[in-house]
Amino acid sequence: MRTLIILTVMVFLMLPITALAIQVSGDQWGTWTPDNNPYNVVGEIHVPGESTLVIAPGVIVNFRGHYKFVVDSLATLQAIGAVNDSICFATTDTATGWDGIRFLYANDNSQISYCHLAYGKTIGIGNGGAIYCYNSSPTISHNTIRNNSPGAIYCKNHNGVIEYNNICDNTGAGYGGGILCDGTGPWIRYNTIRRNSSSRGGAGIFCYRNTIIEGNIIENNYTERRAIGVGIHVSYLDNVIKNNTICYNECDYGGYGGGISTDHYGAIITGNYIYRNSAGDINDGSLGGGIYGNPLILENNTIANNHAAGLDGIYFFSASNTTISNCIIRDDFGGSFDITVEYSNIVGNWPGVGNINEDPLFVNPHPIHGDYTLSIESPCIDAGDPESEVPEHGGDRIDMGAFEFFQRFNGFLLFEEYPEIAETGSVISWEVTLENPTPDPQTIDGWIDFSGPFSGTAIKDLNKTLQPGIWTDTVEFLIPEDVPVGIYTVKGRVGIYNEAIWDSEVFDIEIIPGTL
Repeated sequence: MRTLIILTVMVFLMLPITALAIQVSGDQWGTWTPDNNPYNVVGEIHVPGESTLVIAPGVIVNFRGHYKFVVDSLATLQAIGAVNDSICFATTDTATGWDGIRFLYANDNSQISYCHLAYGKTIGIGNGGAIYCYNSSPTISHNTIRNNSPGAIYCKNHNGVIEYNNICDNTGAGYGGGILCDGTGPWIRYNTIRRNSSSRGGAGIFCYRNTIIEGNIIENNYTERRAIGVGIHVSYLDNVIKNNTICYNECDYGGYGGGISTDHYGAIITGNYIYRNSAGDINDGSLGGGIYGNPLILENNTIANNHAAGLDGIYFFSASNTTISNCIIRDDFGGSFDITVEYSNIVGNWPGVGNINEDPLFVNPHPIHGDYTLSIESPCIDAGDPESEVPEHGGDRIDMGAFEFFQRFNGFLLFEEYPEIAETGSVISWEVTLENPTPDPQTIDGWIDFSGPFSGTAIKDLNKTLQPGIWTDTVEFLIPEDVPVGIYTVKGRVGIYNEAIWDSEVFDIEIIPGTL
Protein backbone atom coordinates (compact mmCIF):
# COMPACT_ATOMS: atom_id res chain seq x y z
CA MET A 1 0.00 0.00 0.00
CA ARG A 2 2.81 2.41 0.89
CA THR A 3 4.53 1.74 -2.45
CA LEU A 4 1.29 2.35 -4.34
CA ILE A 5 0.78 5.70 -2.60
CA ILE A 6 4.33 6.83 -3.41
CA LEU A 7 3.95 5.85 -7.07
CA THR A 8 0.61 7.64 -7.28
CA VAL A 9 2.14 10.86 -5.87
CA MET A 10 5.06 10.65 -8.30
CA VAL A 11 2.76 10.23 -11.27
CA PHE A 12 0.62 13.12 -10.06
CA LEU A 13 3.65 15.41 -9.77
CA MET A 14 4.81 14.47 -13.24
CA LEU A 15 1.47 15.02 -14.95
CA PRO A 16 1.63 18.83 -15.27
CA ILE A 17 5.10 18.66 -16.83
CA THR A 18 4.12 15.90 -19.26
CA ALA A 19 0.94 17.71 -20.14
CA LEU A 20 2.68 21.01 -20.88
CA ALA A 21 5.81 19.70 -22.60
CA ILE A 22 5.89 20.30 -26.36
CA GLN A 23 7.85 18.87 -29.24
CA VAL A 24 9.77 21.26 -31.48
CA SER A 25 11.59 20.95 -34.78
CA GLY A 26 11.95 22.85 -38.04
CA ASP A 27 11.58 26.65 -38.25
CA GLN A 28 11.17 28.39 -34.90
CA TRP A 29 10.65 32.04 -34.00
CA GLY A 30 8.78 34.06 -31.41
CA THR A 31 9.25 33.30 -27.70
CA TRP A 32 9.80 30.11 -25.71
CA THR A 33 8.71 30.36 -22.07
CA PRO A 34 9.08 27.94 -19.15
CA ASP A 35 5.29 27.43 -19.17
CA ASN A 36 5.85 24.82 -21.88
CA ASN A 37 8.84 23.06 -20.30
CA PRO A 38 10.51 20.96 -21.40
CA TYR A 39 10.94 21.81 -25.09
CA ASN A 40 11.66 18.36 -26.51
CA VAL A 41 13.70 18.75 -29.70
CA VAL A 42 12.71 15.95 -32.07
CA GLY A 43 14.30 17.27 -35.25
CA GLU A 44 16.74 19.89 -36.52
CA ILE A 45 15.88 23.44 -35.37
CA HIS A 46 16.22 26.50 -37.64
CA VAL A 47 15.72 30.14 -36.73
CA PRO A 48 14.93 31.40 -40.26
CA GLY A 49 16.74 34.34 -41.84
CA GLU A 50 15.83 37.79 -40.48
CA SER A 51 13.56 36.30 -37.80
CA THR A 52 14.08 36.21 -34.02
CA LEU A 53 13.69 33.50 -31.41
CA VAL A 54 13.68 34.57 -27.75
CA ILE A 55 14.25 31.90 -25.10
CA ALA A 56 13.16 33.09 -21.67
CA PRO A 57 14.88 32.38 -18.32
CA GLY A 58 14.12 28.93 -16.92
CA VAL A 59 13.47 27.21 -20.24
CA ILE A 60 14.66 23.59 -20.58
CA VAL A 61 15.66 22.57 -24.12
CA ASN A 62 15.88 18.79 -24.19
CA PHE A 63 17.34 17.21 -27.31
CA ARG A 64 15.74 13.81 -27.93
CA GLY A 65 18.31 12.93 -30.57
CA HIS A 66 21.47 14.15 -32.27
CA TYR A 67 19.94 17.32 -33.75
CA LYS A 68 21.54 20.70 -34.45
CA PHE A 69 20.15 24.11 -33.54
CA VAL A 70 20.85 26.49 -36.47
CA VAL A 71 20.58 30.28 -36.40
CA ASP A 72 20.48 31.17 -40.09
CA SER A 73 21.74 34.18 -42.02
CA LEU A 74 20.68 37.48 -40.38
CA ALA A 75 18.54 35.60 -37.86
CA THR A 76 18.69 36.41 -34.15
CA LEU A 77 18.76 34.10 -31.14
CA GLN A 78 18.27 35.73 -27.75
CA ALA A 79 18.80 32.98 -25.16
CA ILE A 80 19.24 35.14 -22.06
CA GLY A 81 18.67 33.51 -18.70
CA ALA A 82 19.19 35.01 -15.27
CA VAL A 83 21.64 34.52 -12.41
CA ASN A 84 19.23 32.29 -10.50
CA ASP A 85 17.14 31.11 -13.45
CA SER A 86 19.33 29.79 -16.23
CA ILE A 87 18.40 28.24 -19.57
CA CYS A 88 19.40 24.59 -20.03
CA PHE A 89 20.48 22.99 -23.33
CA ALA A 90 20.96 19.29 -22.66
CA THR A 91 20.07 15.80 -23.79
CA THR A 92 18.64 12.64 -22.29
CA ASP A 93 21.25 10.59 -24.16
CA THR A 94 24.65 11.87 -23.04
CA ALA A 95 26.47 9.18 -25.01
CA THR A 96 25.04 10.33 -28.36
CA GLY A 97 24.62 13.97 -27.36
CA TRP A 98 23.14 16.75 -29.48
CA ASP A 99 24.67 18.65 -32.40
CA GLY A 100 25.28 22.09 -30.88
CA ILE A 101 24.08 25.64 -31.59
CA ARG A 102 25.32 26.94 -34.95
CA PHE A 103 25.37 30.62 -35.88
CA LEU A 104 25.79 30.88 -39.68
CA TYR A 105 26.12 34.53 -40.79
CA ALA A 106 23.68 35.30 -37.99
CA ASN A 107 22.72 38.72 -36.69
CA ASP A 108 25.36 40.12 -34.30
CA ASN A 109 22.59 40.99 -31.83
CA SER A 110 22.37 37.30 -30.99
CA GLN A 111 23.22 36.41 -27.39
CA ILE A 112 23.69 33.32 -25.25
CA SER A 113 23.89 34.27 -21.58
CA TYR A 114 23.25 32.50 -18.27
CA CYS A 115 22.81 29.16 -20.01
CA HIS A 116 23.98 25.62 -19.31
CA LEU A 117 25.24 23.79 -22.40
CA ALA A 118 26.33 20.20 -21.94
CA TYR A 119 27.01 17.07 -24.01
CA GLY A 120 27.05 18.75 -27.40
CA LYS A 121 28.81 16.40 -29.84
CA THR A 122 29.23 18.13 -33.17
CA ILE A 123 29.90 16.04 -36.26
CA GLY A 124 31.28 17.19 -39.60
CA ILE A 125 32.42 20.74 -38.82
CA GLY A 126 35.61 20.25 -36.79
CA ASN A 127 35.17 22.08 -33.48
CA GLY A 128 32.34 23.71 -31.59
CA GLY A 129 30.56 20.97 -29.70
CA ALA A 130 28.36 23.46 -27.85
CA ILE A 131 28.57 26.69 -29.90
CA TYR A 132 29.73 27.15 -33.50
CA CYS A 133 30.00 30.69 -34.91
CA TYR A 134 30.71 31.14 -38.63
CA ASN A 135 31.10 34.79 -39.65
CA SER A 136 28.86 35.61 -36.70
CA SER A 137 29.57 37.54 -33.50
CA PRO A 138 27.02 36.60 -30.84
CA THR A 139 27.68 37.68 -27.27
CA ILE A 140 28.55 34.57 -25.24
CA SER A 141 28.57 35.39 -21.54
CA HIS A 142 27.98 33.99 -18.04
CA ASN A 143 27.40 30.45 -19.27
CA THR A 144 28.44 27.05 -17.96
CA ILE A 145 29.77 25.03 -20.91
CA ARG A 146 31.05 21.57 -20.08
CA ASN A 147 31.42 18.01 -21.37
CA ASN A 148 31.17 19.00 -25.03
CA SER A 149 33.21 17.70 -27.97
CA PRO A 150 35.05 18.39 -30.13
CA GLY A 151 35.79 21.51 -28.11
CA ALA A 152 33.32 23.86 -26.45
CA ILE A 153 33.29 26.97 -28.71
CA TYR A 154 34.44 27.50 -32.31
CA CYS A 155 34.60 30.95 -33.93
CA LYS A 156 35.36 31.98 -37.49
CA ASN A 157 35.69 35.77 -37.74
CA HIS A 158 33.98 36.56 -34.45
CA ASN A 159 34.31 40.26 -33.55
CA GLY A 160 32.32 40.23 -30.30
CA VAL A 161 33.00 39.07 -26.75
CA ILE A 162 33.22 35.74 -24.96
CA GLU A 163 33.19 36.64 -21.27
CA TYR A 164 32.49 35.42 -17.74
CA ASN A 165 31.90 31.82 -18.81
CA ASN A 166 32.81 28.62 -16.98
CA ILE A 167 34.29 26.45 -19.76
CA CYS A 168 35.33 23.14 -18.25
CA ASP A 169 35.82 19.44 -19.04
CA ASN A 170 35.47 19.77 -22.81
CA THR A 171 37.46 17.66 -25.28
CA GLY A 172 38.94 19.02 -28.51
CA ALA A 173 39.69 16.81 -31.52
CA GLY A 174 43.01 18.39 -32.52
CA TYR A 175 43.20 21.99 -31.33
CA GLY A 176 41.14 24.11 -28.97
CA GLY A 177 39.54 22.09 -26.20
CA GLY A 178 37.96 25.18 -24.65
CA ILE A 179 37.88 27.84 -27.39
CA LEU A 180 39.16 27.71 -30.97
CA CYS A 181 39.17 30.92 -33.02
CA ASP A 182 39.91 30.98 -36.75
CA GLY A 183 40.40 34.23 -38.64
CA THR A 184 39.76 37.43 -36.69
CA GLY A 185 39.17 36.59 -33.06
CA PRO A 186 36.88 37.92 -30.31
CA TRP A 187 37.68 39.54 -26.98
CA ILE A 188 38.01 36.56 -24.63
CA ARG A 189 37.88 37.90 -21.09
CA TYR A 190 37.18 36.93 -17.48
CA ASN A 191 36.40 33.27 -18.21
CA THR A 192 37.38 30.23 -16.18
CA ILE A 193 38.82 27.70 -18.63
CA ARG A 194 39.66 24.53 -16.74
CA ARG A 195 40.28 20.81 -17.33
CA ASN A 196 39.81 20.93 -21.10
CA SER A 197 41.87 18.67 -23.35
CA SER A 198 43.08 18.40 -26.94
CA SER A 199 45.50 16.19 -28.82
CA ARG A 200 47.60 18.77 -30.68
CA GLY A 201 47.50 22.06 -28.79
CA GLY A 202 45.65 24.97 -27.29
CA ALA A 203 43.73 22.82 -24.84
CA GLY A 204 42.51 26.01 -23.15
CA ILE A 205 42.48 28.49 -26.06
CA PHE A 206 43.74 28.24 -29.65
CA CYS A 207 43.46 31.36 -31.81
CA TYR A 208 44.91 32.95 -34.91
CA ARG A 209 44.85 36.73 -35.19
CA ASN A 210 43.49 39.95 -33.69
CA THR A 211 42.43 38.24 -30.47
CA ILE A 212 42.57 39.78 -26.99
CA ILE A 213 42.78 37.21 -24.19
CA GLU A 214 42.33 39.09 -20.91
CA GLY A 215 41.69 38.35 -17.26
CA ASN A 216 40.99 34.63 -17.63
CA ILE A 217 41.86 31.75 -15.31
CA ILE A 218 43.36 29.04 -17.51
CA GLU A 219 44.35 26.03 -15.45
CA ASN A 220 44.58 22.24 -15.37
CA ASN A 221 44.16 21.87 -19.13
CA TYR A 222 45.82 18.90 -20.82
CA THR A 223 47.29 17.90 -24.18
CA GLU A 224 48.73 14.70 -25.53
CA ARG A 225 52.30 14.27 -26.77
CA ARG A 226 54.15 16.76 -28.98
CA ALA A 227 51.43 19.37 -28.62
CA ILE A 228 51.84 23.16 -28.73
CA GLY A 229 50.63 25.61 -26.12
CA VAL A 230 48.72 23.64 -23.51
CA GLY A 231 47.10 26.65 -21.87
CA ILE A 232 47.09 29.05 -24.85
CA HIS A 233 48.39 28.93 -28.40
CA VAL A 234 48.29 32.10 -30.49
CA SER A 235 49.23 32.20 -34.15
CA TYR A 236 49.76 34.89 -36.76
CA LEU A 237 49.28 38.62 -36.06
CA ASP A 238 48.15 41.11 -33.42
CA ASN A 239 47.32 38.88 -30.47
CA VAL A 240 47.39 40.22 -26.91
CA ILE A 241 47.54 38.04 -23.79
CA LYS A 242 47.16 40.14 -20.65
CA ASN A 243 46.32 39.84 -16.98
CA ASN A 244 45.56 36.11 -17.04
CA THR A 245 46.39 33.42 -14.50
CA ILE A 246 47.87 30.48 -16.44
CA CYS A 247 48.80 27.56 -14.22
CA TYR A 248 48.90 23.77 -13.81
CA ASN A 249 48.51 23.11 -17.54
CA GLU A 250 50.27 19.95 -18.66
CA CYS A 251 51.43 18.12 -21.79
CA ASP A 252 51.69 14.36 -21.64
CA TYR A 253 55.00 14.13 -23.50
CA GLY A 254 57.40 16.34 -25.46
CA GLY A 255 55.29 19.47 -25.71
CA TYR A 256 56.14 23.03 -26.69
CA GLY A 257 54.90 25.63 -24.25
CA GLY A 258 53.15 24.36 -21.14
CA GLY A 259 51.57 27.72 -20.45
CA ILE A 260 51.70 29.63 -23.76
CA SER A 261 53.06 29.10 -27.24
CA THR A 262 53.33 31.69 -30.01
CA ASP A 263 54.49 31.39 -33.59
CA HIS A 264 56.83 33.49 -35.73
CA TYR A 265 54.70 36.61 -35.69
CA GLY A 266 54.91 37.15 -31.96
CA ALA A 267 52.39 38.43 -29.44
CA ILE A 268 52.17 40.96 -26.63
CA ILE A 269 52.19 39.11 -23.31
CA THR A 270 51.70 41.39 -20.33
CA GLY A 271 50.54 41.21 -16.72
CA ASN A 272 50.16 37.41 -16.52
CA TYR A 273 50.85 34.88 -13.76
CA ILE A 274 52.45 31.91 -15.52
CA TYR A 275 53.38 29.23 -13.02
CA ARG A 276 53.38 25.45 -12.42
CA ASN A 277 52.88 24.59 -16.10
CA SER A 278 54.58 21.58 -17.69
CA ALA A 279 55.48 20.96 -21.33
CA GLY A 280 56.70 17.46 -20.57
CA ASP A 281 59.21 15.49 -18.56
CA ILE A 282 62.95 14.82 -18.46
CA ASN A 283 64.62 13.78 -21.74
CA ASP A 284 61.42 13.85 -23.81
CA GLY A 285 62.32 16.85 -25.99
CA SER A 286 59.85 19.22 -24.39
CA LEU A 287 60.68 22.93 -24.56
CA GLY A 288 59.47 26.00 -22.68
CA GLY A 289 57.50 25.02 -19.60
CA GLY A 290 56.13 28.53 -19.25
CA ILE A 291 56.35 29.99 -22.79
CA TYR A 292 57.52 28.64 -26.13
CA GLY A 293 57.86 30.77 -29.24
CA ASN A 294 58.53 34.28 -30.38
CA PRO A 295 56.68 36.82 -28.23
CA LEU A 296 57.21 40.43 -29.25
CA ILE A 297 56.81 42.02 -25.81
CA LEU A 298 56.96 40.47 -22.34
CA GLU A 299 56.01 43.03 -19.71
CA ASN A 300 55.07 42.71 -16.03
CA ASN A 301 54.69 38.94 -16.07
CA THR A 302 55.49 36.57 -13.20
CA ILE A 303 56.96 33.31 -14.54
CA ALA A 304 57.96 30.73 -11.95
CA ASN A 305 58.14 26.99 -11.22
CA ASN A 306 57.30 25.81 -14.71
CA HIS A 307 58.81 22.63 -16.15
CA ALA A 308 60.20 21.23 -19.40
CA ALA A 309 63.10 19.05 -20.47
CA GLY A 310 64.65 22.08 -22.14
CA LEU A 311 64.32 25.51 -20.46
CA ASP A 312 61.67 25.54 -17.78
CA GLY A 313 60.73 29.19 -18.22
CA ILE A 314 60.87 30.36 -21.83
CA TYR A 315 62.22 28.85 -25.04
CA PHE A 316 62.73 31.46 -27.76
CA PHE A 317 63.03 30.42 -31.40
CA SER A 318 63.50 31.93 -34.87
CA ALA A 319 65.89 34.69 -33.79
CA SER A 320 63.32 36.25 -31.50
CA ASN A 321 63.58 40.02 -31.20
CA THR A 322 61.83 40.30 -27.85
CA THR A 323 61.71 43.09 -25.27
CA ILE A 324 61.39 41.98 -21.64
CA SER A 325 60.66 44.56 -18.95
CA ASN A 326 59.28 44.64 -15.41
CA CYS A 327 59.10 40.83 -15.30
CA ILE A 328 59.90 38.26 -12.64
CA ILE A 329 61.34 35.16 -14.35
CA ARG A 330 62.58 32.60 -11.85
CA ASP A 331 62.93 29.78 -14.38
CA ASP A 332 65.77 29.45 -16.88
CA PHE A 333 65.21 30.65 -20.44
CA GLY A 334 67.10 30.81 -23.70
CA GLY A 335 67.16 29.53 -27.27
CA SER A 336 67.73 31.46 -30.48
CA PHE A 337 67.19 35.07 -29.59
CA ASP A 338 68.31 38.67 -29.66
CA ILE A 339 66.42 40.16 -26.75
CA THR A 340 66.51 43.21 -24.53
CA VAL A 341 65.94 42.67 -20.81
CA GLU A 342 65.48 45.62 -18.45
CA TYR A 343 64.18 46.22 -14.93
CA SER A 344 63.44 42.55 -14.33
CA ASN A 345 64.16 39.96 -11.66
CA ILE A 346 65.99 37.26 -13.59
CA VAL A 347 67.67 34.03 -12.53
CA GLY A 348 71.40 34.53 -13.15
CA ASN A 349 73.26 37.78 -13.65
CA TRP A 350 71.45 38.88 -16.77
CA PRO A 351 72.86 42.08 -18.34
CA GLY A 352 70.59 45.07 -18.72
CA VAL A 353 69.53 48.27 -17.01
CA GLY A 354 67.81 47.75 -13.68
CA ASN A 355 67.95 43.93 -13.64
CA ILE A 356 68.30 42.11 -10.33
CA ASN A 357 68.74 38.50 -9.25
CA GLU A 358 67.19 38.14 -5.83
CA ASP A 359 64.53 36.01 -4.19
CA PRO A 360 61.31 37.87 -5.10
CA LEU A 361 59.83 36.83 -1.73
CA PHE A 362 56.48 35.64 -2.97
CA VAL A 363 53.77 35.41 -0.36
CA ASN A 364 53.67 31.61 -0.65
CA PRO A 365 55.38 29.75 -3.53
CA HIS A 366 53.80 26.46 -2.44
CA PRO A 367 53.92 23.70 -5.10
CA ILE A 368 50.18 23.07 -4.94
CA HIS A 369 48.47 26.10 -3.43
CA GLY A 370 50.98 28.78 -4.29
CA ASP A 371 50.50 32.54 -3.98
CA TYR A 372 52.90 34.33 -6.32
CA THR A 373 51.99 37.83 -5.24
CA LEU A 374 54.65 39.93 -3.52
CA SER A 375 55.19 40.09 0.21
CA ILE A 376 55.91 43.46 1.79
CA GLU A 377 59.67 42.69 1.96
CA SER A 378 59.99 41.88 -1.76
CA PRO A 379 62.89 43.56 -3.60
CA CYS A 380 60.60 43.74 -6.67
CA ILE A 381 58.46 46.49 -5.14
CA ASP A 382 59.17 49.90 -6.72
CA ALA A 383 61.94 48.30 -8.82
CA GLY A 384 60.41 48.44 -12.32
CA ASP A 385 61.05 50.87 -15.14
CA PRO A 386 60.72 54.43 -13.77
CA GLU A 387 59.20 55.47 -17.11
CA SER A 388 56.35 52.96 -16.82
CA GLU A 389 52.96 54.15 -15.63
CA VAL A 390 52.29 53.21 -12.01
CA PRO A 391 48.97 51.36 -11.52
CA GLU A 392 46.39 52.78 -9.15
CA HIS A 393 47.29 52.17 -5.51
CA GLY A 394 50.92 51.52 -6.47
CA GLY A 395 54.05 53.15 -5.07
CA ASP A 396 56.52 55.64 -6.48
CA ARG A 397 57.51 53.29 -9.33
CA ILE A 398 55.92 50.31 -10.97
CA ASP A 399 56.79 46.93 -9.45
CA MET A 400 58.33 43.96 -11.20
CA GLY A 401 55.96 41.09 -11.90
CA ALA A 402 52.25 40.75 -12.51
CA PHE A 403 51.18 41.89 -9.05
CA GLU A 404 51.42 45.54 -8.07
CA PHE A 405 51.87 45.68 -4.32
CA PHE A 406 49.31 47.98 -2.70
CA GLN A 407 51.04 50.97 -1.16
CA ARG A 408 48.99 54.08 -1.59
CA PHE A 409 45.53 54.62 -0.22
CA ASN A 410 44.66 56.90 -3.15
CA GLY A 411 41.35 57.82 -1.58
CA PHE A 412 40.39 61.41 -0.91
CA LEU A 413 40.23 63.34 2.32
CA LEU A 414 37.88 66.30 2.24
CA PHE A 415 37.14 68.97 4.88
CA GLU A 416 33.90 70.91 4.65
CA GLU A 417 32.24 73.65 6.72
CA TYR A 418 35.40 74.36 8.63
CA PRO A 419 35.59 77.66 10.61
CA GLU A 420 37.71 80.62 9.57
CA ILE A 421 37.64 82.39 12.97
CA ALA A 422 37.29 80.95 16.49
CA GLU A 423 37.71 82.17 20.04
CA THR A 424 39.97 80.69 22.66
CA GLY A 425 38.03 78.38 24.98
CA SER A 426 35.47 77.52 22.27
CA VAL A 427 34.72 74.23 20.51
CA ILE A 428 35.24 74.20 16.76
CA SER A 429 33.94 71.51 14.38
CA TRP A 430 34.01 70.58 10.71
CA GLU A 431 32.84 67.83 8.40
CA VAL A 432 35.28 65.14 7.24
CA THR A 433 34.72 62.90 4.21
CA LEU A 434 37.06 60.03 3.45
CA GLU A 435 36.78 57.46 0.67
CA ASN A 436 38.20 53.94 0.47
CA PRO A 437 38.15 53.27 -3.31
CA THR A 438 39.49 49.72 -2.98
CA PRO A 439 37.29 46.59 -2.72
CA ASP A 440 38.77 45.64 0.66
CA PRO A 441 38.74 47.16 4.17
CA GLN A 442 41.86 49.22 4.89
CA THR A 443 43.53 50.02 8.19
CA ILE A 444 44.68 53.63 8.35
CA ASP A 445 45.73 56.30 10.83
CA GLY A 446 44.28 59.80 10.90
CA TRP A 447 45.69 62.84 12.65
CA ILE A 448 45.62 66.64 12.74
CA ASP A 449 48.85 68.63 12.60
CA PHE A 450 48.77 72.37 13.16
CA SER A 451 51.28 75.17 12.87
CA GLY A 452 51.22 78.88 13.71
CA PRO A 453 52.23 80.73 16.87
CA PHE A 454 53.14 77.23 18.02
CA SER A 455 52.96 73.80 16.35
CA GLY A 456 52.00 70.24 17.27
CA THR A 457 49.56 67.37 16.75
CA ALA A 458 46.05 67.95 18.02
CA ILE A 459 44.11 64.74 17.32
CA LYS A 460 45.17 61.16 16.56
CA ASP A 461 42.87 58.33 15.50
CA LEU A 462 45.07 55.27 14.97
CA ASN A 463 44.36 51.84 13.46
CA LYS A 464 41.01 52.82 12.08
CA THR A 465 39.33 50.22 9.81
CA LEU A 466 37.82 51.92 6.80
CA GLN A 467 35.32 49.85 4.84
CA PRO A 468 35.03 50.20 1.04
CA GLY A 469 33.05 53.27 0.07
CA ILE A 470 32.66 56.74 1.57
CA TRP A 471 32.86 57.56 5.28
CA THR A 472 31.74 60.88 6.81
CA ASP A 473 31.98 62.24 10.34
CA THR A 474 32.17 65.44 12.34
CA VAL A 475 35.41 66.46 14.06
CA GLU A 476 35.12 68.54 17.24
CA PHE A 477 38.08 70.22 18.96
CA LEU A 478 38.30 72.33 22.10
CA ILE A 479 40.63 75.33 21.75
CA PRO A 480 42.43 75.82 25.07
CA GLU A 481 41.84 79.16 26.78
CA ASP A 482 45.57 79.83 27.09
CA VAL A 483 46.49 79.10 23.44
CA PRO A 484 48.40 81.95 21.78
CA VAL A 485 46.15 83.89 19.44
CA GLY A 486 46.99 84.27 15.79
CA ILE A 487 46.56 82.47 12.44
CA TYR A 488 47.02 78.70 12.43
CA THR A 489 47.28 76.23 9.56
CA VAL A 490 45.34 73.02 10.28
CA LYS A 491 46.56 69.96 8.34
CA GLY A 492 44.44 66.82 8.20
CA ARG A 493 46.42 63.65 7.44
CA VAL A 494 45.65 60.02 6.64
CA GLY A 495 48.25 57.28 6.24
CA ILE A 496 50.58 55.57 8.70
CA TYR A 497 51.39 57.87 11.60
CA ASN A 498 55.07 58.89 11.68
CA GLU A 499 55.75 56.83 8.53
CA ALA A 500 53.68 57.83 5.51
CA ILE A 501 51.12 60.46 4.50
CA TRP A 502 48.67 59.17 1.89
CA ASP A 503 46.41 62.20 1.62
CA SER A 504 46.08 65.66 3.18
CA GLU A 505 43.58 68.46 3.58
CA VAL A 506 44.51 71.95 4.82
CA PHE A 507 42.72 75.07 6.03
CA ASP A 508 43.66 78.24 7.91
CA ILE A 509 41.89 79.54 11.01
CA GLU A 510 42.37 82.73 13.02
CA ILE A 511 42.24 82.28 16.81
CA ILE A 512 41.06 85.39 18.67
CA PRO A 513 40.69 86.06 22.40
CA GLY A 514 37.57 84.55 23.88
CA THR A 515 34.95 86.54 25.81
CA LEU A 516 35.66 86.54 29.57
